[in-house]
Amino acid sequence: EDLIESSGGLPQYLKLALDVAHRYKENGFGEISVETVSGSLGSLVELILEGIPEDECRALRAAAMLSKFDCSLVAVAAQVDQGCVERAMTRSLIEVDFKESLFPCRMHDVVREAIRNAGVHVKGGWSEIDWRSAAYRILEEFEVRIQNAVEQGDDKLNIRLTSMAISSVSEESVEAGFTSDAGVRRDWLARRVLHGPSIRGLYPHIPTASRTVYGQGFIDFIN
Repeated sequence: EDLIESSGGLPQYLKLALDVAHRYKENGFGEISVETVSGSLGSLVELILEGIPEDECRALRAAAMLSKFDCSLVAVAAQVDQGCVERAMTRSLIEVDFKESLFPCRMHDVVREAIRNAGVHVKGGWSEIDWRSAAYRILEEFEVRIQNAVEQGDDKLNIRLTSMAISSVSEESVEAGFTSDAGVRRDWLARRVLHGPSIRGLYPHIPTASRTVYGQGFIDFIN
């Protein structure tokens, strides 16, 4: 009853609490009490991450930057091996939709927030520079995948990837533009939106609001 009250009605909270209890039991950390497996959701997430190998923690932090993802995208963002990501995807922090073929994995938004806002004080915690570097790696991977979709003539995949790139720049302070040697500002994501198969097709897949001015510009334009 105490756990149900602490969960605030969030099933994911109970799932994480159970994972912490299992960790205590398997490692012989002592008696499992209400205090052991309760507290803020952020504290439960930190307890879980403390018991996970560092490379898998990197994978989970990178995954927290994405609404949906596959193993190869997380591997690029976290700079870890694919096998490491596949192991991380079996953790209680991850939900898998086996009906989804493109990006079958996701992490609950409240868990994403807890990991993203943990700061550098936790074991293996990332600084804002670390988060931004990972965000740029994600954006670069989207650029490559979108280009491949264009070359293959796969409009559905193009739209899906472009909308995910917009979601990324709406959450993290990164931009898809660069300045050429001639001093001309170029933005590959803006170009993909303008010359993509369907601006209307992007609408159902983009966020309703952005944390960044850059991301909001895409949302306002598409709306």
